[in-house]
Amino acid sequence: MLNRYLDQVKNRIYEAHDDLKEKAFICVQSIKARFLGEDNEEYSLLTLIDYHNIHK
Repeated sequence: MLNRYLDQVKNRIYEAHDDLKEKAFICVQSIKARFLGEDNEEYSLLTLIDYHNIHK
């Protein structure tokens, strides 16, 4: 029963990754946000620049 649940979670994570493959920017945080349903589909250029400057 636990293994089945873990397999379902793993599959959802892979699905989140596959959904994000279409975008140019994929990181662990974006996969986690997609998995948890907390992601934003669209990012403004200013948001991406701010993210880049913070994570240099």
